[in-house]
Amino acid sequence: MHWPSPVLAIDADPDRGPVLVTVEYRIDLKKRDAFLAALQDLGRQRQRDGAYAWDLFEDASEEGRFLETFMVAS
Repeated sequence: MHWPSPVLAIDADPDRGPVLVTVEYRIDLKKRDAFLAALQDLGRQRQRDGAYAWDLFEDASEEGRFLETFMVAS
C-alpha cells in the first residue's frame, strides 16, 4: 500500500469494510491545474491498489480546499 495505516477512533476488525477514506487538501490556487493533474494520476494509482469509487471534490465555499474520497474493501 502506498498510504500510511489509518488512525482509528474505534477498535475495528481489520477485515471489516467497506471503508471510506477521505483526504483533505488545501492548495495555492496558482497551482490548481498542476494539483488536479497530479490527483488524477494519484486516483489511478489508488485504484490499481484496490480502491474504488474514487473522486475529488472542490469546496465551493472555500477556495483552495479539496476533498479526495475513495472506498477500500477493508
